[in-house]
Amino acid sequence: MNRDETVALFLECEAKRSEAVEPGMSQDEAHAAAKTHWNSWAAQMLEERRELKLHGDWDLLERKAESRSQWFQRHNSKMKPWLLRARADFSKCQIVLDGSAGATPSPLIVSGPWIDFRGFIFPGEADFTEAQLMGITFFDRAAFHGPAWFRSLQTINAANFNVTVFHEQVWFRQANFLGSAHFHRAHFKKPADFAGLTSHSFFEMEAVVFEQIPDFIQAHFEEAPRLDNLTVIESMVPPHPIPEREVPRTTPARYWRLIRLSCGRMLTWPGRLTRGIWRRVSDADRGAPARWRALKRLAIQGHDTDRELEFYSGEVRSARFVDDWPLPWPLWNGRVWSGFLRFWAGLLYQLLSNFGRSLIRPLLAWSLCIAIFAIYFLGQNKEMMLRRDPHFSDIFTLSKEYARTAWKALRSPPYCYPGTPPMLDAPAAPEKRPDDVQTGFSGLVEEIRGETNLVNEALSIAYHNAVIILDSSGDSTHRAFGCLYGVERYGGNPVAYVPRSIAIASGIQKLLSAIFIFLFGLAVRNMLKLK
Repeated sequence: MNRDETVALFLECEAKRSEAVEPGMSQDEAHAAAKTHWNSWAAQMLEERRELKLHGDWDLLERKAESRSQWFQRHNSKMKPWLLRARADFSKCQIVLDGSAGATPSPLIVSGPWIDFRGFIFPGEADFTEAQLMGITFFDRAAFHGPAWFRSLQTINAANFNVTVFHEQVWFRQANFLGSAHFHRAHFKKPADFAGLTSHSFFEMEAVVFEQIPDFIQAHFEEAPRLDNLTVIESMVPPHPIPEREVPRTTPARYWRLIRLSCGRMLTWPGRLTRGIWRRVSDADRGAPARWRALKRLAIQGHDTDRELEFYSGEVRSARFVDDWPLPWPLWNGRVWSGFLRFWAGLLYQLLSNFGRSLIRPLLAWSLCIAIFAIYFLGQNKEMMLRRDPHFSDIFTLSKEYARTAWKALRSPPYCYPGTPPMLDAPAAPEKRPDDVQTGFSGLVEEIRGETNLVNEALSIAYHNAVIILDSSGDSTHRAFGCLYGVERYGGNPVAYVPRSIAIASGIQKLLSAIFIFLFGLAVRNMLKLK
């Protein structure tokens, strides 16, 4: 419809509202009469849309950097007539309440106490470009099935879009909200453009769902917007196409349809994932990092720490394959090296701590680090080396051998170096006791060897390396390394032997543990919202 036809239909709805109010019906009942009249036209348009889909003629194109006429001309010959009939054009209209003075010579006058579009269905384009809403306005539970244009919209009082669903692109670019604006539980399924928007009062977006990154670049809010539980669904995998068919009325048929859709999603998931990865690498959205930064700025303005961290993580992820790449090229360009380091540092930050938001991930990584290094320390014992198959040389099979021998040692812990049972009941002669050896290589004294084993001491070394703020005593260190690798004696002075590989591995474990402890502390700080 053009603007005149849209205005005529809207005035018919207002007439239905006035007729319903006269017998003494409530405002909600009167609005139901107006909504039914509007939605009867919308239902006819949606039925035609369904027919177009069934015949394969439906192809609604996404608008790019182009005018509306250019976007319209790109559609096929079957789509163009429908787009014209399904359009609701309120552009440059001024809608005022009955009894209020309008600023234009012929404003649209509504009979109720507010401008009411609650539950209205807009099957095609909904054009409110440069419209003026001169009273409290409700779009609650409205459904916009086509592109919605609210460019340079002006409202002088509260504007409500609660539980509204936008199925296609929507533009609030340069809209001016003089009163409050409420988008509680609104759902945006396609790109939403709020760039340059101005809000002079309360702006609520609690529990709003965006299925693509919204654009709030250079949006101005005199009061910090409310973003509690706002969700931005960022999925690299494109959705599974749902065929346009009539919804079954019986319960078994509905369950069967749900099963077929679920199986279809699973079967098409590998292909959709491949296409998503290729599109992400070859045609990444270069404007996504800036849109995430704009969202982060709003969260900082509202002191919303949770949203701030979420939007920061989105900014880091979206910069991959845009400014940050996994391989530096060309090598002589210093800028690509910074992007290379950001790519891998950000990826590790995401995997190990979910960008400082996870307590479990660094704790699990810290615990896994203890287990891995304990297995390595145990495996460097000479007896454990002899138990491993010497024919394995590659990293995977060698790791498997380490794990196999460690599992057997855990089930039956071996004795300390040199691997023989301690002689506690029949101690050796004084001249043969290890503590009496003046120079050479021996194990711990028999009494100490009887109190421990290789598994306990390997875990002890790994644990003390992991808890870097606690330093084990000299006696504990002597017992642990002496049990695993033996004791060197120079002139009767016993010194626990520490192989070079073990010293290097201990240094690496301490460094990794320091990183995991830092990430754990960072997550605690963010969880408690400490500054």
